[in-house]
Amino acid sequence: MRFLWKLLAEKNLALLPPQNLGKKETPINVINAETETSRKRFPVDTLKNDPYILRYKALNEKLSLFELGYTLYHIANHRGTASIRSFLEDDEAKRKENTKTAKRVKEIKKIINSKKYRTFGEYLYKEKIQKFKQNERKKVTNRETAHNNNKEFAVTRDIILEEVEKILSIQKEYYKDILNDDYIEKIKNAISYETEKLIPEPENCPYFKNEKKLPRSHKLNEYRRIYEALNNARYSIPVSNNTGEILSYEKKELSKEQKEILFKFLLENKNLTQDEAKQKLNLPDDSEVYLQGRDKKNQKIKGYALINLEKMSFWSRLSQNQQDEFLYDWNSLPDEKLKDKLKNYYKLVDNEINETFQEIVLSAGYADVGKSAMEILLNYIKNGSSYPEALDKSITEGKFKICKKAINDLLPYYGKILRESTQPIIGKPFSKQFINRNYKKPNTNKDEEVFGKIANPVVHQTLNELRKIINEIIFIFGRKPLEIGLETARELKKSRKDRENIIKQQEENEKNKNKIYEKYIEPNLRQINKRQEDPKKYILKFKLCEEQNFICPFCLKKINCDDVINSHVDIEHIFPIEESEDNSKNNLCIAHNKCNADKAKKSPFDAFGHKTEGKYIWNNILANAKEKLPHKAWRFYQDSFENFLEKKPMPKRFETDNSYISKISTKYLACLFDKPSKVFCVKPSLTAQLRIAWELNEIMKSILKSEDLKDYENKKTRIDNRHHALDAIVIAYANRGYHNFLNRIHAKGYKINYDYNKKNWLSKILLPPENIKLEDFKSNLKEAVLNANVNVKHDHNINGQLVKDTAYTLYPGIKENEYIITTLKPISEIKFKKKEKPQDTLKKTLCRFKESLSLVKNQNLRKKLEYNIDLYKKILNKDNLSKAKKELEKSNLKAKDEGKKSQEITDILIYKKACDIIGKKYIQVENRNQDKFFTLKKPIETETGFGYDTGDNLSLDLYHDKMGKLCGEIIRKIDFNKNEPPNYKKEGYVLLERIYQGDTLETDISKDKNSLRSKISSAPNNRTFVKVLTFTEVGDYFKDKKDDIQIYIGNLLKSKYNQDDSFRISSMQKFNIRKVTLTPLGFIKYRSRILKNKEK
Repeated sequence: MRFLWKLLAEKNLALLPPQNLGKKETPINVINAETETSRKRFPVDTLKNDPYILRYKALNEKLSLFELGYTLYHIANHRGTASIRSFLEDDEAKRKENTKTAKRVKEIKKIINSKKYRTFGEYLYKEKIQKFKQNERKKVTNRETAHNNNKEFAVTRDIILEEVEKILSIQKEYYKDILNDDYIEKIKNAISYETEKLIPEPENCPYFKNEKKLPRSHKLNEYRRIYEALNNARYSIPVSNNTGEILSYEKKELSKEQKEILFKFLLENKNLTQDEAKQKLNLPDDSEVYLQGRDKKNQKIKGYALINLEKMSFWSRLSQNQQDEFLYDWNSLPDEKLKDKLKNYYKLVDNEINETFQEIVLSAGYADVGKSAMEILLNYIKNGSSYPEALDKSITEGKFKICKKAINDLLPYYGKILRESTQPIIGKPFSKQFINRNYKKPNTNKDEEVFGKIANPVVHQTLNELRKIINEIIFIFGRKPLEIGLETARELKKSRKDRENIIKQQEENEKNKNKIYEKYIEPNLRQINKRQEDPKKYILKFKLCEEQNFICPFCLKKINCDDVINSHVDIEHIFPIEESEDNSKNNLCIAHNKCNADKAKKSPFDAFGHKTEGKYIWNNILANAKEKLPHKAWRFYQDSFENFLEKKPMPKRFETDNSYISKISTKYLACLFDKPSKVFCVKPSLTAQLRIAWELNEIMKSILKSEDLKDYENKKTRIDNRHHALDAIVIAYANRGYHNFLNRIHAKGYKINYDYNKKNWLSKILLPPENIKLEDFKSNLKEAVLNANVNVKHDHNINGQLVKDTAYTLYPGIKENEYIITTLKPISEIKFKKKEKPQDTLKKTLCRFKESLSLVKNQNLRKKLEYNIDLYKKILNKDNLSKAKKELEKSNLKAKDEGKKSQEITDILIYKKACDIIGKKYIQVENRNQDKFFTLKKPIETETGFGYDTGDNLSLDLYHDKMGKLCGEIIRKIDFNKNEPPNYKKEGYVLLERIYQGDTLETDISKDKNSLRSKISSAPNNRTFVKVLTFTEVGDYFKDKKDDIQIYIGNLLKSKYNQDDSFRISSMQKFNIRKVTLTPLGFIKYRSRILKNKEK
């Protein structure tokens, strides 16, 4: 629209835009509504006109230039949809909307032609506007809102462009000098302009390289889909005795003749149901048919998708090649280009084009193979083979030519081996569609550009790291390993009973889903669709409501259907998702929005366990959980959250990633060997049993320091990165004999105890390999683990989020170069420390600016600070503290009567209770350095500003100043992406060393800091490695003390960090710090000079 504004302003059809229009002054997309409206583009007198009336007047009389510009600008703002083509993959609402739009356009065109209206604008004026008084008519809009579900004014773009052409041709008679042909063409192009969408191109068939992969909508792929569905179909007929009593049912596959009968039916009909299948195959009434779908009542096979297309009059006029080409075009061309090709190449008339867009719904995307390959595969599938079986037979019988598998000496980039699993890089710079548009290619790995990459970033990164470490092992040892063991995430073989239970549960779940949909969602479907929401998202909400008997688990008040539909309630994680990472249904409940807000990011007990009166009464909450949610009630108990965190299960998303990584890694590593079996897979259940039997958890505990073990007595010792080395050793020893034995006993239904702290009956059988004595075996393993090298992946990525999401209101700081920011928080979230008096904690939190209140000039900020001070006085009021103590004592007496554990009443507990009694929110007030903010509007004494926290630091650049002193400057991602030199370079200083977050530093071993005490095997003598966690400016940095930057570190052995230790640039020099880069196996690849002041 800005380009059109400039274009109209060139000939005085609009006001001149400001000189800086279009300049990107900031990387943040901040929209100022005042500058994005027609008020800035046309005179006030012009805007008093109704644009719909102007569109009619333009056909009959001369408009002023501003009126003409306003008319064109309005038309451009309501230019209609460019796309009404539907695909089977679209959701139902979109397909229905496209169909409605196409029918509406057809009806409008019919009226326009029959009444000889010249344009759509004239149709609107005569049929809609003229019938109402101007001040009574409905607002004309093509946008659906909560108050308007009428889209009668929404049409397709071709009708709008015809109107533009008509108006300009008539107004040209009045402005011949201005509206020349070239200018008219520019206006039409500006109104019709749409950014061309990137459409993925079909790849080549892997077996016939000169062919493209078939569109999924092609009839051969449809035949394949239908035959595969028929191959999977089954029917059962009753087996009776002589008296006619049914003894059992015999399940059968369809015969070739039966499949052909049903295939012909599906070619002519939309769907095949169970009843229709029984009828067509003349099966007895008491027989059962099994088609696709878990819910037996709704099982069906979808019919031939090209029925409507093949019935159209133009289809038979096209040759076979043209029909194939049509399907490629339907997949890949934008609507306008497709319409043009349908008319000029396929020779369709306008009615046929409109009917095609209105009636045709096809599959999008492409099949796995091309036409020739699909014809070969189809012959096997017709005879009962599955797709993978047909593929194997085609290769075995020589019908598909595949390149002979090369045995590699080193692992190449994974995309070269796993071509079928990668996707090409999608982007305009990489597409042939935009080859001559001069799009600049981003910094992309050449291998990824040639071979593509796996879309899952976790898998992509894992395979790349796997390549580096395997190749380094081969380089060091001078040859490939004889075999490679991988730990998989697959489950053990299930017994028949287990499999039957799973199928039964799946059918039951499907049945419940349909029941919930019919009972609660269907009656409210119109309201849901009006908000353009997915109805399926309400299924889980109503499931939880039924489970809870429509009672909120916190306030215990009723939840009704309207509460769910109108979002007055929402799903809540019982244990906070950030810490528990548990998104399973067992950790979900549904509660009122206010209750969720009051619970905040706490467990139920932490949020409400001390409440004895008012809205939340803990004893009632717990009693309700036991009664209504017995399988979740344990999550409401005291200490349950802490116990859960001690033995936290692996999140499901990681299980999914791990499962795929295991499978794809096996295929990838096989390229090193002549036989795929040389890469063997070990299941986690086996390694778990071997760790128990061989007492390997004791090894990790024996090498950890006593202080590290204090908080980890009842946990798996995963706090030290060397536990990965121990896992690798177990996998190396876990041969197929152990695996087959464990799989057999599991399949037979033997119960196995997986308590990591207890041996079980299996431990006596799973002895160490080659009959080595257990103590000797453990001793050897301990030595190996102690000497294990450690390395962590470095991330020097300059991309990513430049600023944090939250926009802050900024107040002028009391000190120079500072802002003050405020955040409203529940008073219950104030954290009291054991080593600090609770009144001191409150004073620091609520009275932070009390002494300097007179210096605060902004009245709004001053009121907030005074509010906090007043809150502090209310909490510390003697009566309030006395009431808090009495309530705690009362609660203890009640707990004692109920046989429950009482709480020790400490000062911290009394102050917490005193805060709860006040029950208000406080205003968190913080000082922030201006350099750490991306400021969009600077605050002044009378006005607030706003801005964003600059997010992640990128690096710390170290340099020597003119005195030879070691100094630093933190480079943030947002500053780096401005492509401006850092301040120290502007002053003429030179980069000494750049340290990124996550980099490794080599340092002297020292007792001064915990992170510097533990030696790492590959570090030089009396030296160790630490990981840089983050860094920040402190103290007087912004007063030209450029070595006042704090660097937070953690020893490389640790697997979890919490800013354990730190030093400043000025103080780190006594540890003789060097930056190092380690290889994947932990050897030093690069070692900087010692980072210290220049010697004089």
